[in-house]
Amino acid sequence: MDDRKKDYKKLEMHVHSTPASVCSRLSPEAIAQKYAAMDYGAIVLTNHYTRSYIEKYGVTHEQWMDMFIQSYRDQCEACKKYGIEVYLGAEVTLYQFSSIYMQERHSAEELWNNYADYLLYGITEDFLRSSPPLGDFTLPALHDHCRAAGVLVVQAHPYRTEQFHSPKDVRCLDGLEINGNGGYASGPHEKEILATAKEHGLIVTCGMDVHYDWTKLTAAAYIPRDIHDSVALAEHLRKVRVVDYKLGIHDPNPLPTPEEWLHRYPDCPER
Repeated sequence: MDDRKKDYKKLEMHVHSTPASVCSRLSPEAIAQKYAAMDYGAIVLTNHYTRSYIEKYGVTHEQWMDMFIQSYRDQCEACKKYGIEVYLGAEVTLYQFSSIYMQERHSAEELWNNYADYLLYGITEDFLRSSPPLGDFTLPALHDHCRAAGVLVVQAHPYRTEQFHSPKDVRCLDGLEINGNGGYASGPHEKEILATAKEHGLIVTCGMDVHYDWTKLTAAAYIPRDIHDSVALAEHLRKVRVVDYKLGIHDPNPLPTPEEWLHRYPDCPER
């Protein structure tokens, strides 16, 4: 049992659900069960927000927002019976190189040089519905738009080079993420992120970027128990600057066998 349980709420700051995140293989119920088993008190649902998903589903931006918000509501309902709070977040991809829309408007060099994912904290359903497509913004424009609404822009896994990520302009960021997902060779880059954040006055968050049930929950953030939504979380991050976090948590829960995994996800590539 984590010794901070009495005073703090254990929080996941980066998780994806189906169907909003095409790359996820976790239903709302699976997420609820997974985090309940590790005594989490809250999660931030950060489903992917990208132009390529609008194209994949063949929907309008408004229809995509309906789907995105419904996934959040479904997650709230699934987590309720486990006593887990769900905060609304998003992971916005800028310059998505797989998007036809982007390919028609930007050169290949521009897409590769600017491609990145950004976690948004402090958002509401009204913010999402009233905003133009956020994935079409430049980073400076996204930061300005979010700042005007009190929303934080945090670059996700900035050193995950195996997925073509790299640190972006800190002048257009509110923070950087220490990513605790052990499934990537690039690692969390904890020291580099803490040093960069200190130098430039940035916020530091910590999340797992969970998509699959075989991912061990080995990192967590910890927040006061009087925080109950994304807006309050953003205010807390502004105050503390570096979220209380822990890496290297032991997750004793068994992984699914290959047979169980294939039965659950017959259309998914082998892990």
